Amino acid sequence: MAGFPSKVNTMAIKALIDVQELAARLRCAKGSIYNWVDEAKKGNTEYKDFPYIKVRRLLRFDWEAIERWLTTRSTMGSASKGVLRRTP
Repeated sequence: MAGFPSKVNTMAIKALIDVQELAARLRCAKGSIYNWVDEAKKGNTEYKDFPYIKVRRLLRFDWEAIERWLTTRSTMGSASKGVLRRTP
């Protein structure tokens, strides 16, 4: 087939998780995640870097990117403001 690569780089393909899986991993409500995405779309500085991917009408998340985002949030002191709290 012309125009298509003969090999697929499997390292470039990541497993994405959906809202339900993310909510389960973070132990929060799905509504919270939808709110974070909405705030990110609005450009709210608290959530502007919230990592999400929109596939047509579906939201997907790269867990590694979420973990990095959480790490930066906890180092900025946002958890103490009540924006996001991580449970031990």
